Amino acid sequence: MKKILVYLLVVILLLGAGMALGVYVLAPVVKDMGSNTAAQSKPEPVLQPLGKFTTNLSNPKYIIQVTVNLEFYDKKALSEIQKMDPSFLVIQDELLKYFKTLKPEDFSTDKGLSQIQDNFVKRINNLYGKTVLSDVLFGADTVITVMP
Repeated sequence: MKKILVYLLVVILLLGAGMALGVYVLAPVVKDMGSNTAAQSKPEPVLQPLGKFTTNLSNPKYIIQVTVNLEFYDKKALSEIQKMDPSFLVIQDELLKYFKTLKPEDFSTDKGLSQIQDNFVKRINNLYGKTVLSDVLFGADTVITVMP
């Protein structure tokens, strides 16, 4: 009887040690699998060209010519906006109205440009009542000129 109890105790200890070792070895693998799943589920932004625009700034003697690209939050957001407004006329209108509130100095620094981009994204997201844009990108061909 004592031998059976000793064997049973040894088997239980070996099973417990094996389980502990399995948890120790597999825990990092399971954790990595979970983080990859979370990374894969993050939506991918979608870039949509809006076009080239020429308009006055707040001072009518200054005009800006800029190529604009919209970065939509994901494919679903782009699809929803395209269904409502296939030509993005609402966004174009808002862009032109916004540029008419700006001064040439607003475009003169990286910080100013970032602020313009952030403000425009907020305006569009507020317009639609949800996050549809994640960024707006201006082309390298952006020019501000003084009209004679």
